Amino acid sequence: MLIAIYTAGLVQAAALMLGLAALKVRRSGARWLLVVLLAAFSWLVAEELADALGFDTGLALGMALEVALGPLLYLFVRALVREDGAPARRDARHFAPLGLALLYLAGLHLGFPGSGISLSHPDMRLWVAGFVFAKMTFFLAYAVATVRLTFAGEAERRETGLPVRILVLVGMAGYLVAAASFTAFFLRLPLPDSDQVSAVVLALSIYGLGYFCLVKRGVFDARPRYEASPMDAGEAADIAARARRSLDLGEAYRDPDYGLGQLAAAIGVSEARLSQALNTAPGVGGFHQLLAQRRVAAFREAAMSDNAAQRTVLDLAFEAGFNSKATFYRAFQAVEGVTPNQFRARLAGRN
Repeated sequence: MLIAIYTAGLVQAAALMLGLAALKVRRSGARWLLVVLLAAFSWLVAEELADALGFDTGLALGMALEVALGPLLYLFVRALVREDGAPARRDARHFAPLGLALLYLAGLHLGFPGSGISLSHPDMRLWVAGFVFAKMTFFLAYAVATVRLTFAGEAERRETGLPVRILVLVGMAGYLVAAASFTAFFLRLPLPDSDQVSAVVLALSIYGLGYFCLVKRGVFDARPRYEASPMDAGEAADIAARARRSLDLGEAYRDPDYGLGQLAAAIGVSEARLSQALNTAPGVGGFHQLLAQRRVAAFREAAMSDNAAQRTVLDLAFEAGFNSKATFYRAFQAVEGVTPNQFRARLAGRN
């Protein structure tokens, strides 16, 4: 049964790597990092398959290779969510522990010649266990840093990174299962073989990430909003100021159906350029926020008029252009910091 599982996993990995390598994507660096990550996991599965077939060499290169999994996962996600990649020579430092792990395993081979790397060896037991616990801690530290990366950047990029974040969290959970399995094996508890559990759980986790990226290839092109637009900050501020003046000078905003296209026509720019300007200019926050601010100002002016006491809050809100109580209350509190009723109570107290 295990032989069939490992074989199927390796076949899937090969198909995944070929599919990812053939993708035409903007961030090819992230794609190749994922391919290398899949290859590293596949090596671990291949070692388990060789062991199941009776060809275990005892070299335990997979133990050292696991040290590279955390950095590879981190660099892959970083390449997805950040525009500025670090120079390759700086990234090389992430793999320094891999070199130390190889030296450590070489020392074990020299210290225990002919016995292979095994937790079952009584004299080697603590040396191997210490190494395994260290590499598991190392992986989890990188996994936590990787999850934090998926929260970075603009809102659109964070939304794109959500599925990746979930898959990384699932992978972390799988690794914790593998760590618990190894700990149980180290304590000689009667549980399934830790190597088998680790191989299956980790392979499923990383292959899930690979399939997601293959199907949702847009994750490789999570470019910042308006990246290709030539509009600079000065032009955006100028368009936003013209839009604000247009709303202040007229009363079209009192129409509940007033939209971006009408404002764009009023100041003579395209909807796309107006939307970009209002989203990028400091202190605006977008068309809907600008419109809400103007309607709140209209409500405030009406509430301070002489005949306002005879009218309800909603009458004044609907006159200002709001079309629902919930929208008005939310917008008013965001601008004024108090509810409309509290605002009117303050006015009554002053009067």
